[in-house]
Amino acid sequence: VWVKSVQISNTITSIGTDAFFYCDELEFITIPESVETIGNCAFARCIFSSIKIPRSVASFGGNPFAYCRKLEVIDVSENPNFVFLDGVLMDREMTQIICCSSSKSGNYTIPDTVTTIYDCAFRGCAKLTSITIPDSVRHIGDEAFEDCSSLASVAIPDSVVSIGMSLFAYCYSLTSV
Repeated sequence: VWVKSVQISNTITSIGTDAFFYCDELEFITIPESVETIGNCAFARCIFSSIKIPRSVASFGGNPFAYCRKLEVIDVSENPNFVFLDGVLMDREMTQIICCSSSKSGNYTIPDTVTTIYDCAFRGCAKLTSITIPDSVRHIGDEAFEDCSSLASVAIPDSVVSIGMSLFAYCYSLTSV
């Protein structure tokens, strides 16, 4: 029996890394107001099309929604800490990219306010063909562009001082960095 819906207890304060990874049939999940942190790949490969992040969530440990191919809306309308703009979840000041919706396609230009790209931020964005990284970016996390199978080119500016491991793993279309 595959789990299709989850109601997380309101006693939970943290959803750990890989908590619901490979719950391929998970269509609906309710995150309670008690949750303050959500780990990297916490909901990876789930099939919900939208998710609401309550106001209590203050931090993410990386991209919680890697490979969520149907996810189009991350509702942060009640959360003062984050914005969801053009298919990308960022901190309110737009200095950190937390994740990009796996359904995003074509070209994407990172806003010039961004200084940090989280671990796995674009992981599994198979429809992205190019990403423009501005000179404001200083840090790029582990596996940030992993499995972006249509990504053809990326220019990393001189402003970047740290690059994580396996940055372009499984980027089979990549011809220019």
